[in-house]
Amino acid sequence: FQDQVDLLRIHPNGPSDQITCEVLAIQFARRRESARPPGAQPVAAPKAAGGLPDLEVQSVEARGNPVVVRAPSQQLEARGEDLKYDLQGQSIVLKGSHEVSIKQAANEIHARRVEYKMAAAGRLGEASAEGPGWLRGQIGDKLAQPLQAQWKGQLHVRPDEHNQHVISLIGEAEMNYGALGKLEAAEIHFWLNEAQ
Repeated sequence: FQDQVDLLRIHPNGPSDQITCEVLAIQFARRRESARPPGAQPVAAPKAAGGLPDLEVQSVEARGNPVVVRAPSQQLEARGEDLKYDLQGQSIVLKGSHEVSIKQAANEIHARRVEYKMAAAGRLGEASAEGPGWLRGQIGDKLAQPLQAQWKGQLHVRPDEHNQHVISLIGEAEMNYGALGKLEAAEIHFWLNEAQ
């Protein structure tokens, strides 16, 4: 689809989610068949109403200046020039020639490129961002502590071997976290205990 494209995801009990862009490409694939026993004959692909194959969205790519995502259902807003959303791999890549931004509730990140691989519902996934960039947000629900960070090189968020998440700020890193104060270094690595 081309020229001032709006893609809506309708929610019957709330506002719609929306992607606005200049060019939109949606890739579909046949719904996956259930696992069949060895030696069993393949079953014809299921058909949707009207005799068309039963398809599901595999990926969405949007380009524009800007691409804007507004998803009130997730308290999310994102801006960039190029968005790739892989539903099968559960990953999102947002990039631009200048700065891209993603804001979810009280948390916000700005960088040249952001990639996020989703985890199970309610869990923190893996992320990387090319700098220069900055983020700010709240950690914790009850006595939420404000976190602010910036970096010139890269940001990485990934699980470690102890089921914690390590957040790495690389290149003229700076972090300010609540009562702990401010830290500046070439690299900063800090660990988060994820509530189960």
